[in-house]
Amino acid sequence: MKTIVFTFLIASSFQAGYAQDSLQNSSKGTWVVESNVSSPRNQIVKFYNSKLELIYEESDMKKNV
Repeated sequence: MKTIVFTFLIASSFQAGYAQDSLQNSSKGTWVVESNVSSPRNQIVKFYNSKLELIYEESDMKKNV
């Protein structure tokens, strides 16, 4: 079971990297989700324009339950 999950995670990371590359080559903007290993329930979504300038940032601060 661990092997299947690990394989899925590796395949997903390659797919996400490919999607991110194709977005950066477009004339539209892009977005990035950032998280931290020490606090995995907190994410930051950053939106960039076509010149890769930060235009908006949203933070999801969830409390540990």
